[in-house]
Amino acid sequence: MSKASATYMKRELRKVLPVFILAALSAIFVFGLVYLALADNNANLRLNLAYMEGLYMEGGDLFIAQLCYFLDKWYFILTAVIELLLIRRVFYLENRAGVSDFLKILPVKETHKVLMKACAGELVIFGYCAVFGAAGTIANALLSPGLAEINMILSAEGAASNACAMLWHMTGMMFLSMSAIFLVLFVVQCCIHNVSMATIVGIGFLCVPYYYSMIYYMAKSGKTPLMQIAIGLFCPYAYRIEQNVSEISETASIAMVEWQNPQKIRMFLIVVIAAALAALAAALYLRWNLRESNTNYINSPAVREFILTGFSVSAGTAIALASGYEMQIVHGTVRGQREFFGITLAAAAVVWGILHAVMLVRSLRRRGA
Repeated sequence: MSKASATYMKRELRKVLPVFILAALSAIFVFGLVYLALADNNANLRLNLAYMEGLYMEGGDLFIAQLCYFLDKWYFILTAVIELLLIRRVFYLENRAGVSDFLKILPVKETHKVLMKACAGELVIFGYCAVFGAAGTIANALLSPGLAEINMILSAEGAASNACAMLWHMTGMMFLSMSAIFLVLFVVQCCIHNVSMATIVGIGFLCVPYYYSMIYYMAKSGKTPLMQIAIGLFCPYAYRIEQNVSEISETASIAMVEWQNPQKIRMFLIVVIAAALAALAAALYLRWNLRESNTNYINSPAVREFILTGFSVSAGTAIALASGYEMQIVHGTVRGQREFFGITLAAAAVVWGILHAVMLVRSLRRRGA
């Protein structure tokens, strides 16, 4: 690596360092909560058995079950904050006229600059996942002797899984999930040279699986499901927790944690990452990452049409659903298909026409000015 490239890479790493510190502290915070929640379980169980027989007691896969409980509450918020802060720091000051002009004259290829930005973001994600796994391993090592005694007392020795292996498997899935989200946002930022606008469009791309998964469930069940059903596509901890009764007491519950089809989620995330990398390669090859003027945010008409058409189709689908023309699956047969797609395409054409009319008016005003 040349001296200029090394200097540029150091600049990128310094920009994202605050995000890494925040992410690392959040990982430690999560396992601090897990440790505090489970630290007294052993003593409480002994007190219940000795003095307060009949109160609720629990054993089994307590560490992973408690971790999943906190992740249900915090993971989506933490991930959203980390990803949005990271993408903003990666592209911080890049589109300002003075900074952009200075960066263009550096003896570093534009392709290398983009790749170094992507590497800086991925290093933050990797570091966060490594801290998450390490903090979890330490917390599990501190808690495992007491939890093992609980399982022995409650006759739940066979229930406890290899918590450390499950933790690192979860960490690997988290890395894939966060990398997929980051790369999608990164590619959109390379194609749209406005951070706020690109962030909105990138979030829209990420919401597509949620959106159409919800449409599928509406067609299948006739009602809108909880958002968590669709959000599971980017969920790194696909699990199922069963509560069984212990042999020694009806008030003792044994938590059994099982992974639920992680292969499907893993393949989905790998496909998203591969698609994002292919789109990034196309953007670099066609030079969409270069901002050509201060008034034009998107270089390529093809990219602009792709975004506008996708938005129009999604809006048309929403209008069709709001109009009551959703599809229904009855005894394995899809009904209302023609009406649904007819309304969708008609509404999409109207929205597409309105968007292009607005763009034409803005273009004419800009020429007149």
